[in-house]
Amino acid sequence: MGILAYFNNRKDRQRQQQRLKKKVKHRLTGRRIPNVGNSSINYSIMNLSTKKKKFPTATLSVTSFQSRNAPDSVDRKIQINAITLSIIQCEFLDLLYSTSNQKCTLLTMANALAQSQSCLESHSKVNNDGNRFLHLLFKLPGRSKKPEIESMRLRYELIGAFNWLEKHPSSRNKVVSSWEEAKKCLENVLCFPNDHTPAALEIKNSHDSGKQSDSRSIAKKHEEFLEVETEKIKEKANNSPVTNMKWKQIASYPDEQRYVDKTKIKGHEIEEGEYLDTLIRKESIDKADLHFNARIQTADELEKQLRKQVAVEEFVTEFEERRKTEEAERRASSLMRVFNEEEQEIIRDAIYGYGHDEEIVAQSGTDSVQRASMQTLKPGEWLNDEIIHHFYLMLSKRDEELCMNDPTRQRSHFFKSFFITKVLNEGNASCDGKYEYRNVKRWSKKVPGKDIFKLDKILFPINMGNMHWIAAVIFMKKKRIEIFDSMGSDGGRYLEALFSYIQDEHMDKKKIPLPDVDAWELIPTQQETPRQRNGHDCGVFTCMFADFLSKDTSLVFNQNHINQCRERIALSIMKGKAIV
Repeated sequence: MGILAYFNNRKDRQRQQQRLKKKVKHRLTGRRIPNVGNSSINYSIMNLSTKKKKFPTATLSVTSFQSRNAPDSVDRKIQINAITLSIIQCEFLDLLYSTSNQKCTLLTMANALAQSQSCLESHSKVNNDGNRFLHLLFKLPGRSKKPEIESMRLRYELIGAFNWLEKHPSSRNKVVSSWEEAKKCLENVLCFPNDHTPAALEIKNSHDSGKQSDSRSIAKKHEEFLEVETEKIKEKANNSPVTNMKWKQIASYPDEQRYVDKTKIKGHEIEEGEYLDTLIRKESIDKADLHFNARIQTADELEKQLRKQVAVEEFVTEFEERRKTEEAERRASSLMRVFNEEEQEIIRDAIYGYGHDEEIVAQSGTDSVQRASMQTLKPGEWLNDEIIHHFYLMLSKRDEELCMNDPTRQRSHFFKSFFITKVLNEGNASCDGKYEYRNVKRWSKKVPGKDIFKLDKILFPINMGNMHWIAAVIFMKKKRIEIFDSMGSDGGRYLEALFSYIQDEHMDKKKIPLPDVDAWELIPTQQETPRQRNGHDCGVFTCMFADFLSKDTSLVFNQNHINQCRERIALSIMKGKAIV
């Protein structure tokens, strides 16, 4: 009987574990990332743990890059094309030329390449012409991996390689002073294109022409740029009816009296009438010179006045931009303030405190956060959807309080990532990616006032294929829809879906088409949008985009503030409202 009881108890424990697994909500984890194993790079980060955890945290994060004992080379290298190689070369040479001694460390080079959007965009371009031809020819269902997801995977792949170089033990001491040395270092993580391709041959020939041509070509490029800018300034300054150059050309005719004197000396003979005619012409030229000199002086004065006016306008513009930047930094510093001792204790207990994984540490209505989810706020961890959704809820509570204190302020609404999942049928095998308004037709009943067209902003967190987080914002009064992606993708598919949504919503609720449809702007990620420099902080950036934009504050934070941003998210969740 003892043996039977033992087996029965073990079966009961297994059943209980299965029930607990079913209760666990969907989370953004590495186990759900599609086709990660097929990546051409095979860092230790990609080798997901096989241990069974209720809340696995191993994802595309670069925790392995932060290890102290980094290997000398990776198992598999990333294959890049010739265009990406040429961009990497240009970025490196620009960096080398910007330094005084034309030297840089491996860490500096890897950091600069990781922040280069040109490299990421070139490497992440997906060629779907062949797939599109097969779909049209055989009418295959669109079940292949979305181009956006594949492009994002390639971005993470390349930035992960550069991060591996950053975290290498010798990255701070290794000095790189030429493209050959840089290429040798990059060979640890990158597989360069075949030298027989046309683009590769062009790059190779440019190198064989001379080792010293690198810095000279960069210097020449900068000199040409300065010359172009100088010519633009001169053209603007000399944009008067009669320019100095014209009058100087007119006044530069040869003096005929000198010509006559030379003729007399050489020929010893000259007619008197010709000599008098020459004197008359000289007198006329002298009078013309007086007029020319007066016109030149007038043109010089106009030029000085114009230059002074341009300088004043540039100063005013620069002063206004500086004032706006200082104001944005001041407002941002109030958001990124230093926490007091009591708040630091709350943060430490929330992120690093002990307890069961399923322990609920924060709750607001039907939404709650478990301790295992709070632990994803540790540095180097991916945020799951529970943290991001709850933080957006805290932002909504703060926005409600701000509107109560300021009657002139208009409300904003914060959707969950399930909105995009529903409206685009993501995960549906038969119609994945297809826009359907009817799936979210009733969602506007939960917005303040039950009318999205009376809102100031609508903010959406978007989960791209269970591997990357971005944010989208509809500025209702400004008639603008914008994507904010810390990896720099344009998010065109989501822009079109959200624009279609507001048109269908207006037709459904107002019974008329959306007015001024042509006035709406669809804006992809801008160049000044803050960028992440690793593979695990996209969720934090998505939260901070919503945090700053919901308070009409400029996005002045960067990668250096991310750990403080993680603490800010934890404190907001624990306090039940986003901190001001």
